[in-house]
Amino acid sequence: MTTKRERRGPYKKSWTPMRRTTADTLLAQVLERVAVVNAPTSPYAYQVASVWVFGSYLKGADRPNDLDIAVQLKARYDDQRQAQTKEERREGCPDHIARVWLDRLSWPETEVQRFLKSGSPRISLHDDDDLAWVIASDQPVKLVYGEKMAVEDLTTLEWKIQIRKKEIAEKRAKEAAEGGATS
Repeated sequence: MTTKRERRGPYKKSWTPMRRTTADTLLAQVLERVAVVNAPTSPYAYQVASVWVFGSYLKGADRPNDLDIAVQLKARYDDQRQAQTKEERREGCPDHIARVWLDRLSWPETEVQRFLKSGSPRISLHDDDDLAWVIASDQPVKLVYGEKMAVEDLTTLEWKIQIRKKEIAEKRAKEAAEGGATS
């Protein structure tokens, strides 16, 4: 006898695609939470620099499976105060996360990401490395919050995109060579 999970497959999502209006509402809620994070009185160590949308939502699907969002964070402060704020936020890290040293170390960023996602399984949150992959794959992206990146951030992202494009080209060449060798 098979279980429901086995019939469904190990990685298939169990929900049906959402309505476009639901995705619009989720995006609006994320942008409201961005305003909370970026407020001058916010306790977070990081601010949201930009929010990018991509995937089926941006392609105009009437019933997207999820809302793909890439978020770029920036330090709230430029000095010793940033280090102090990060350490204060780490002190407030939940015990179940603080058990792993690396998770505790990255908690100030993770805390902002978790707040933005707000536990929604319909929001797929990505970082700027994922954004570089999406752009390198020639998928459309749209900036929905923030300004165009600063020159140093853009240079870093362009560098990541070039690396990703090279990796994609090498993978395709390898697949073509393997396909030609088996013929």
